[in-house]
Amino acid sequence: MQLAEGGIEMLSVLADVISSWDLVKTEGVPFPVSEDNLKLLPMELATKMAQVITGDNAEVSEEGKG
Repeated sequence: MQLAEGGIEMLSVLADVISSWDLVKTEGVPFPVSEDNLKLLPMELATKMAQVITGDNAEVSEEGKG
């Protein structure tokens, strides 16, 4: 899948601002934060993460804000 320029920029910014997360690969192997790894995630997930980080998401539930 080829990303549009805006998508690539968004992934680059996310990689810069996310200092850590608890995503893991199979068998609990850590899935490090990096632009390359963000490219492996569904674009909808990356977009939702960017919306939550920037506060631009009216659909986030109260329990998802913590």
